[in-house]
Amino acid sequence: MTSDTDPSTLDFSPEDLEQFDHRGPMCMAEDPRPFLRTLREKCPVGHTDAHGGYHFFTTYKDVCAAERNPQVYSSASGVAVPPHGLAMMPPIEYDPPMQGAFRSPLISRFSPKGVSQFEPAIRRTVHSLIDGFIERGNADFASELSLPLPAIVVSPVLGVPDEDRWKVQEWAKRIGAGGEGFDIEAGLAAAAYFAELYERRKIEPADDLTTLVMNLDILGRPITKEEFLPMMVLLMTAGLDTTTSAAAHSLLHLAKNPEQRASLINDPKLIRGAVEELLRVYTPIPVQARTLLAPATVRSVDIPAGERVQLVYMTANFDPEEFDDPDVVDFERHPNRHLAFGVGAHRCLGSHLARLELNILLEIVLERMPDYRVDLSRVVRYAGVIRGITHLPVTFTPGKRVLTS
Repeated sequence: MTSDTDPSTLDFSPEDLEQFDHRGPMCMAEDPRPFLRTLREKCPVGHTDAHGGYHFFTTYKDVCAAERNPQVYSSASGVAVPPHGLAMMPPIEYDPPMQGAFRSPLISRFSPKGVSQFEPAIRRTVHSLIDGFIERGNADFASELSLPLPAIVVSPVLGVPDEDRWKVQEWAKRIGAGGEGFDIEAGLAAAAYFAELYERRKIEPADDLTTLVMNLDILGRPITKEEFLPMMVLLMTAGLDTTTSAAAHSLLHLAKNPEQRASLINDPKLIRGAVEELLRVYTPIPVQARTLLAPATVRSVDIPAGERVQLVYMTANFDPEEFDDPDVVDFERHPNRHLAFGVGAHRCLGSHLARLELNILLEIVLERMPDYRVDLSRVVRYAGVIRGITHLPVTFTPGKRVLTS
């Protein structure tokens, strides 16, 4: 698939480029590639007055260099623009070595081997969700499939009981779709919930992330409750809404590109590569911010210490210096070192779990509803911390339930 519009034919004014806003309509359009290409070509390093002003990097090389240099490009002043308004969120808003103290004890839980234990549960969950609507011949793939799947899978990992997982799902959705900024009300509600769970786990510890995190050793001292709460809010949001977004965008893409959908149906071994390519193309988290601890000069642009720099993953993922024919969606692209999960010390902790969920989801949907059709006129998107889809109405040939209980 190529871009619907040749970017060379579009007239982007200097103001459009100089007043870049990662939450603006051009970045959040159905197909933002023409604008993103022009932005990267004309503003590899730019500055905008949006959200109080910041510099931004749009090339793959510069984004990766900044990610791999936390000594200069610090996360400790926050990674969200505009700021989310809550306490600093470990580990993503800490720099090494403190960042590693929060993150390292969790790595084994989210390694490929660690997440492989969830495969049977993920398969059963996808089948169960589909059983809920398969006989109708219609559904909303967003609210009935891509949204509940991560909540059902991740809630027990967090330590959230089944009866509470829909509250957690709703908070994650509101935080991810925070509009002009972070949904502070949802963030505070989630923090209050984990404060109650914290007290419960002091009496009844369990084999879950809540118990693991509340007992972390942070460079020789116990984690504080003030650190625990925002860390759990982060793990909740990152584990739920990013996967929801990636799943919905992937399902929509396959509906709009039937020849590519047919290729996956005919050869399911291509699904793994399709997941990676669709993550590249529909980067769920479009940007993250860093703050310079020392002056830097990038592409002849002098950036002072203390300046915020936005790392624009969604432009870097289409950089022709890294990706051949970047506007072409190629399920057999290799290598595919996309930045959908970031890179360096802050690379997404749950990337392997997200990949597993997405692979299983596409496999089962294409097996059970290979002819699904999306009503494009009723698709509803949102632009917030995460680029997501709220409604994805579909029709398909009705089928039979496969689970007996």
